Amino acid sequence: MADVTVDLREMVQEVDAGQGTAGLLMRDTVLAEEVQRSVDDMQTDIALFNENMEALQHNFLLRRYFKKQRKAGGE
Repeated sequence: MADVTVDLREMVQEVDAGQGTAGLLMRDTVLAEEVQRSVDDMQTDIALFNENMEALQHNFLLRRYFKKQRKAGGE
């Protein structure tokens, strides 16, 4: 149990000193904002991708393909 406490204390000290990813994100607000912006962009892109996939599944040229995929997948 004492080893865990020591490890945890060392980890917190490293974060407080700005070491490691967590420490860097806590100290560098510009980087943290860029990471958050990237995550937001990815979420938007995923939503748009899902919309496009849904539209493709209903496209008359690809409808048969997706129907076969669903049938083969057991859906």
